[in-house]
Amino acid sequence: MRINSKERDMILSASASNMVIKFDANNPLISQIHSIVFKSCGIPNAQPNIDYTNNVFTYSINNVLGSITIPSGNYTMATLISTLTSSPQAIAIGMTIVVDPITRRLEFFFTTATRLLSISEGNIMATVLGISDGSTADVWSWLAHNLPNLIGLENVYIACNELSGGDYLIDSALGQLNVFTHIPITVPFGTLQHYTSPDQDLDMLLFPSDRTLDNLTIKLYDDRGKILDLQGLDWQMILKVYYHTNSTN
Repeated sequence: MRINSKERDMILSASASNMVIKFDANNPLISQIHSIVFKSCGIPNAQPNIDYTNNVFTYSINNVLGSITIPSGNYTMATLISTLTSSPQAIAIGMTIVVDPITRRLEFFFTTATRLLSISEGNIMATVLGISDGSTADVWSWLAHNLPNLIGLENVYIACNELSGGDYLIDSALGQLNVFTHIPITVPFGTLQHYTSPDQDLDMLLFPSDRTLDNLTIKLYDDRGKILDLQGLDWQMILKVYYHTNSTN
């Protein structure tokens, strides 16, 4: 069975990573299915490391909040620092950021005393910059406690209730998702990840009873449990399907 996002139901599908695939219910190849095996897939690594979930740097001056929003994109630490510090808001408070040559942690400097906020205080860029604990007061300089984290997409989780058989992946970050399989991303941003299952026997899913797979709702999640952003690109996967030729076999 080849599943290609180009063939999704365009009315019911929000995107290629949140889609509905429909097959002909009269096709005998999709009925009385007792098990399936994930064989391979091709998924573009198109999700940038900075997007709407982490592109706002929030700070405080005299208990008044300010923020810097940067465009989504795939950044290096140098380009991220340049984009942040060249913003009008950063220039107004005299913010500069320096990478410590030994520890690689980020040190922030200000000409206007500024309080750095943690992610729990509303600074959604804190993890990216290594700010695990914000400053307790307005400061002129601050050394982030953790290393910055600009790692992009590392895994894609393919969720589909019809294919997972009701099994769920439960994770502190991902929550409860009906994940069928997950794909490690080992290629650079902007390229296509080709993946073939190294052991198809381990990927076999045996259904408790025969089923018809004429309608599949498939969602692709990233490591943060967010729907994957494929930037308008398509993907596909190949399944091996085992089915009974009649109800008694």
